[in-house]
Amino acid sequence: MNLKKIFNSAIVALVTIAMSSNLIVLAKNNNAKVISDWQFDSSYVQEGTSFEQNNLILKDASGNGNDLIVNTERVESGKSASDYMEFVDDSIDGESESLLMSPKGTSGNDKKIGAFFQTVENAPITHETFDEGYTFEFIIKLSDDISGWSSIFGKRGIAKQNELTGGEPEVNGGLNVSSSGELQWNFYTNNPEIKNNPTTWSDAGGIQRNKFHHIVVKNDSNVTTMIVDGIVVLRCNTTQNQRGLADLGLGWVVGTAYWSDGETFDEKTCGDSIFKGQIQEIRLSSGLVAPDDYLVTEHIVDDAYNIVGNNNETNFLETKKNYNFAIIPDPQYTTQYKPAVLDAQNEWIAENANDYNIAMTLGVGDITQDGTEAEFKRASESYSIFDKNNISYLLTDGNHDSSIYLKYFGAQRYENNPAYQGAGPSGYSKYAITKGGSYNYLFLTIPYNSEQIDQDREWINNILTTFDNLPTVIITHFDDNNKNITNDFVKKYDQVFMFIEGHVTYRDAKIINNDYGHPVLNTIVNYQFEPYGGNGIIRLMQFDELNKEISFQSYSPWVQKKMDILDNKIENDGILNDDEKKLFPFDKLNITQDPSDNITFEFDFTERFKNLDKVEPINRENLDKEISLSNNYDLSQYQDGNEKDNFINALSNAKNIQKDLDEQDSLLTQEIVDQACKTLEEARLSLIPITNKTALKIAIDLANTVTDKDLENVIPVVVDEFKATRDEANEVYNNASATQEEVNVAFDRLASAMQKLEFFKGNKTALKAFIDDVTGLDLTKYTETTWAQFNDALVVANGVYEDVNAMQPEVNEAYTNLVTAFLNLRLVPDKSLLEDLINQANGLNVANYTKALDEAKVVYENPNATQEEVASAKATLEKAIDSLEANTTVDNTVKTPLNNGDTTSVKTGDATDFTCVTTLGASVVALAYLAVSKKRKED
Repeated sequence: MNLKKIFNSAIVALVTIAMSSNLIVLAKNNNAKVISDWQFDSSYVQEGTSFEQNNLILKDASGNGNDLIVNTERVESGKSASDYMEFVDDSIDGESESLLMSPKGTSGNDKKIGAFFQTVENAPITHETFDEGYTFEFIIKLSDDISGWSSIFGKRGIAKQNELTGGEPEVNGGLNVSSSGELQWNFYTNNPEIKNNPTTWSDAGGIQRNKFHHIVVKNDSNVTTMIVDGIVVLRCNTTQNQRGLADLGLGWVVGTAYWSDGETFDEKTCGDSIFKGQIQEIRLSSGLVAPDDYLVTEHIVDDAYNIVGNNNETNFLETKKNYNFAIIPDPQYTTQYKPAVLDAQNEWIAENANDYNIAMTLGVGDITQDGTEAEFKRASESYSIFDKNNISYLLTDGNHDSSIYLKYFGAQRYENNPAYQGAGPSGYSKYAITKGGSYNYLFLTIPYNSEQIDQDREWINNILTTFDNLPTVIITHFDDNNKNITNDFVKKYDQVFMFIEGHVTYRDAKIINNDYGHPVLNTIVNYQFEPYGGNGIIRLMQFDELNKEISFQSYSPWVQKKMDILDNKIENDGILNDDEKKLFPFDKLNITQDPSDNITFEFDFTERFKNLDKVEPINRENLDKEISLSNNYDLSQYQDGNEKDNFINALSNAKNIQKDLDEQDSLLTQEIVDQACKTLEEARLSLIPITNKTALKIAIDLANTVTDKDLENVIPVVVDEFKATRDEANEVYNNASATQEEVNVAFDRLASAMQKLEFFKGNKTALKAFIDDVTGLDLTKYTETTWAQFNDALVVANGVYEDVNAMQPEVNEAYTNLVTAFLNLRLVPDKSLLEDLINQANGLNVANYTKALDEAKVVYENPNATQEEVASAKATLEKAIDSLEANTTVDNTVKTPLNNGDTTSVKTGDATDFTCVTTLGASVVALAYLAVSKKRKED
């Protein structure tokens, strides 16, 4: 007894009941509705129908009446559908059957001959357009020899016959299989604004043969996504507003494609390749079905399930003596459909360049798929992480790259790259030089296009001739028979020891000999045709001079990123959708698929490079001294901030480089060491000592209590100085970066200004009054000597009066000096009587007198003689004349000392100046006041 058959028969009975009650099967936990469910199992065959009778009907398991009927219009005469299809006991879970389809052949017209299914007449699904979105699921298996460009499922009819143009109007649209086993979802949408048929592709290398695959095609009325075995395929079309599916009016088909440029539809003339392989189930749902409700929720895979990933052990060489060159294989699909993959590759290289000593990153071309501006822009944004992190890299072009390549990846892009040296006349050929271990390596890219190679040929030869002392790596997209890159450049120049290519569907790594009989390592690196576009694989070429080896290590930063997301190590950020999180077996992602993926070559660097230059040993003396000096700095004595942070970072970096020197880091250069030393020295000299602002704060607090009223009587120059120094002190105090010297200077200046706040303005009332009184005296009435002294005192007094900053001592001194000079003025004496007497005496006999006459003449001739002296001389001469006595000894000279306390008038003979007597009295009183005032201030 076949229990499975009995169980399936029961299901059929339930389906019949469901149909009679118009039951619509709902997917769990969402709003999706199952429209049809075709399970290709004999249990669902309508009774009384069969392949042999060419009338087999397969019941719709959803209960919606969308049954399938076998189409035999392309079955050969004398044969039945049973010659081309049958139910076999084989399925993804081993518990049900599947439909095995076998057209007459897989090429030419034979692939169009056979049987297939179509929906029954008037099936409810006939005109369904799924405008609200859809989830279509397929469980299928491809045979070894597939029928190229056949179809698993689609519309019946031709697009152009329904007035659809653009794209490929000769086809019907559906889930197709290319000659390489690629899956293609190609449909005209129900949005008239989209003129073509947006296409989504699975992996270029095709899905694995002879294995059941679970395929999901989902549309949310905007974009379409294909999921194969739980992984969203790389090449999902990103056209927006892909709403629904266009109605061709003839229903649906399973197992055949259509193609025709005719104007009317005919099965025999429009019918194309019939699918070869197995179909277990096709379920069509409107809306979006959740992964928990898929036909397959776990993928149980066998050992043959081999997808590139990271499950194998990696053997990275992490010692500082080793170094790496990284290769990014053709990224054309990632830049076209999913730039996040290229981002993950480039991010990993940038983040690990130091840990793995990645000296150079190389691209082998085909940066884009269609050479569009949008694709180049995406690629440029992704590679910009190298520019931002000063990573040395060089990318060549490929056959898929248009001339737009030069706009984004021409010479101008590399101008600030540390390794880049220059470009050839075409702009495509470029070269770079970077250190690795004991050598400076030269990397030279050669264009894919033969015309550009010819344009650059002389330049390329010149570079290889000029730098024949450097070990050289040549990179090109691919060298076919027409380019002769291998013979013209690789083998011709003995320093070329490595030749890297991409482009083709296979990978390879081998040793070829150059014209000198020396080995050249030739490797081809391209993963784009592997499942999931290579799954983000990169390759590291690891150089081990000590062990004389060059080893290849393949690795996928993209897969690692996915695994880190599942382990909650990083945020998802839209990288994984729900399907990828739940369904795919990450433990089956293996790195090694091709022997060249991870392989080691013996390579005697000393022997192979014996005629080439080695780099000079690095001088580390200055760096070691600077680190030693910086280590002695007590950072607790310096201010926090950027300066201290910069010093700490510079010291840490210098110590790391010092450690790398100890470990003989293969990528260190003299320039790196010298720059680290210079940076540390500059950071050390920029440290800002911690400042003590306590005294300054006390001074500021005191200064801030002084008001404008307090400053009313202070001389202006002191007021201005005080305010300026107070403002400066506040500014210095509030400046976190102020040095101790600046703080000390601000304190000293403020303290000095505050100590002058007792510099009061002098009271000039008495001085002004006295100046007014004595101004205008007639200088002709006074003796020359006393007038000069008086005038000097008057000039000084006026200056003090005009000086706004004159203080009381200065005013007092000027006043005292002016009064004293005034009191010391002497009138010019009246000598007329003396003159008459002298004349009288001159007429007498000289013998009768001597001394009196001579003294009288002296007094007469003295311009500064006082009136008393004149009177005395006159009296003496009169007596001498009267007595005619000689040598008179009587001394009648009058001496009148004039002190501050004297009240004797000196204005004899000058009647106009007697008004000064009252002024003199006032002056004496004023002097007394000033003395008392000064004493009071001193007290």
